[in-house]
Amino acid sequence: MRKLLWWLLPVPLLLLVLYTALPYVARSLIEQWLSEQGFHEPRIELSHPGWNELLIPSLSLTQRGDERQISLNARNIHILFDPGRLLLNREISEIRIPRMQIGITAERSIEARIETSARDSFDLNQVPPALLFQYAPARRLVLGEVSIDYRAPDQPSLKAQGNIDLTRQLLLSRLRLEVTPQQQETLAPVYLDLLLHADRQLELALLRDNRPMVRVSGELNTEGDEWGASLSSEIELLPLQQWLHTLIPDTPISLTEGRLNTKLTTAWPAQLPLDSEQLIRAISAELTANLDLRSGAVAVDEFKAASTDLQLATHASLAQSELQLQILPGSGLDLSGLHGPGWSVQDVGLQLKQPFKLTHRLGESRPAPGPIQLQITPKGVALDGLDSVSLSPLTARLELQPEPLAVQFQLNGEKLDLAVTNKSLPSSAVQLHGQWQPERTHGTLQLRARSPQIELNADWRLTDTDFRADWHAAPLNLPSLQPMLRQWLAQWPSDLILNRGELRLNGHLAGPSPGNAALSAEVALRSTDLTWADHIEANGLDADLDLHYRPDGSLSSSGVLHTDQVRTGIDISDIRLAYAYRQNRAGNSQLTTQPLTLNLLGGRIELPTITFDPTAPNFTTTATLEQIQLSEALRLYQQPGLTGETALSGRLPIRIEGRDIEIRAGHISSDTPGWIRYQPSAELELAAQSNPGLQLALSALSNLQLDQLDLDVHYAPNGDLELNSRLRGQNPDWQQGRPIDLTLNIEENLLQLLRSLQISQRIGESLQKQLTR
Repeated sequence: MRKLLWWLLPVPLLLLVLYTALPYVARSLIEQWLSEQGFHEPRIELSHPGWNELLIPSLSLTQRGDERQISLNARNIHILFDPGRLLLNREISEIRIPRMQIGITAERSIEARIETSARDSFDLNQVPPALLFQYAPARRLVLGEVSIDYRAPDQPSLKAQGNIDLTRQLLLSRLRLEVTPQQQETLAPVYLDLLLHADRQLELALLRDNRPMVRVSGELNTEGDEWGASLSSEIELLPLQQWLHTLIPDTPISLTEGRLNTKLTTAWPAQLPLDSEQLIRAISAELTANLDLRSGAVAVDEFKAASTDLQLATHASLAQSELQLQILPGSGLDLSGLHGPGWSVQDVGLQLKQPFKLTHRLGESRPAPGPIQLQITPKGVALDGLDSVSLSPLTARLELQPEPLAVQFQLNGEKLDLAVTNKSLPSSAVQLHGQWQPERTHGTLQLRARSPQIELNADWRLTDTDFRADWHAAPLNLPSLQPMLRQWLAQWPSDLILNRGELRLNGHLAGPSPGNAALSAEVALRSTDLTWADHIEANGLDADLDLHYRPDGSLSSSGVLHTDQVRTGIDISDIRLAYAYRQNRAGNSQLTTQPLTLNLLGGRIELPTITFDPTAPNFTTTATLEQIQLSEALRLYQQPGLTGETALSGRLPIRIEGRDIEIRAGHISSDTPGWIRYQPSAELELAAQSNPGLQLALSALSNLQLDQLDLDVHYAPNGDLELNSRLRGQNPDWQQGRPIDLTLNIEENLLQLLRSLQISQRIGESLQKQLTR
């Protein structure tokens, strides 16, 4: 028994020694850990308030090296331990630091240090994330409030304040971050939540005002020769834009809602190259992203939209420095309230119909994109000068050429409807092809209408200072154009009918810009036949006209019209009319017609050059009659039994004011001797039997040999025609050739007579009336 007591006696002494050694073992352990972290000769003063607790009243450390300085200050550090674990395993249970301040000042930026580093690579296996869970000299490290201040040249400064809870299985932290970009104001504070498991599961969140901006979760692979990560992220774009507003104040898009979801799988070597090109070559990655973005008003230069809705589904990969990007079908952009100078669109949707692919070998100057094929659906299109515009969905194709930079484009639309001043243009299909280059854009435009059949083609080019479009139309069938002409031309007579003919059009637009271009057009009519009620019939009408319109509103036109024959009750053949028209910017117009010859009644009527305002005609001219054949005139009247022959010439002074036509003191006379024979009807002969005077006159006119025929002509604006005629000659079959001098006055409304083509009957009736007096 006594012997057993002797054996037990040292135990209390040993326990006392061990208990007394605990502070020194803990201090040694912490000082060793600090020395391993590069702190120079750390010395720690400890107190021992409890059997399993140590207290460090204050701690101030400085580390210098690797072109940076780290300072650390802390107070009232509590160290909790299990005596057995501390002595046997040199392990501290927990370190609690209520408050710690860490300052990090770098002499150069990270980028500058990498560029001048003598090393070619950095071995990530020296600092794996797994080392973090064994980093602290305790099974748990709790920092109640830690403040970190990081500063480096040419880099934003960073301040972080929060808490950290680190165990052998988990790192949990929330830090309040303040970022100050160079030469700018400090951004609004945000919070970073970090959760990292020892099995390399990661959760990270960036929040502002308790609203998440970025969430990242996934798994890290940090073992072996190749590291990698498989991460999913959710990015809320609206709070992120609001946070970065002071950094990017001139963003053209004002977001109302936006989210970016991504899935990233990436790998890189643990022996990480420090050269940027080698680093890119060593990284491989696969990324899937879905973007859903809505914004309010958007303004880019002169183009503005009230709201936008963008949806993108993309896939990207990086391997061997080659980046491949795909935007997947179904991606699209919707714009509402879109408008620019002279146009607006209520809503327009753009949807990708085939994958868009882009390949870019990093380090090369330009990427190699594939074609873009879109469907464009516009609604509520409005253009200045047009009442309405309606477009069917358009298909667009774009092809980018990197060297030299150019974009090939195609735009096709099955149906384009335009209306101007409440009048509709024919529904047309549209094809636009071209190429954009930095210095100019050029291409072709085709419009095709089915009813009537119209095809318009144009070649155009556009630069910063010049625009030109040369256009031509396929020959147009004139009868098929009649419904459109009646709709568009308010003055088009309802009883004017185009029976045959062809219209040819070509010309060009030229000017500094499309909206400030002058129009030149050539208009040709070929083999045109037309009728206008019972009044006019024209055959073989040809015309060659030039038209010029300038942006200031001035207009000019000139040309020649020719027709084989015009029937108005009188046949007029081989008419050729040349004209010139001018209209200034104030709207004042002037029309000049060149001398005109009308071939009719076996002779001709000539008109001199005439200049007048076609919108309000007011002028005087003289028509000259030459070699008009009396026989042709009498044949026109179709008076049975009345024939004659002589040539007539004269002058008709004509005054035109508005729609009124007046002839005063016109005179026509015979050029050569002639004759008139009149065989009266049976009724007239019967009347003459009881009227000796009439019998005498009819006998004299039965074979009147004319020495002279004179006509005085007066015509009033209301259509009243007055002919004062004098016939002189003799009848060899009557009274032995006694001289005859006969005066005849005719008063009738010429307009009515021409309509009925019965003027000859009126002459016969007037003659009977004069002779029976």
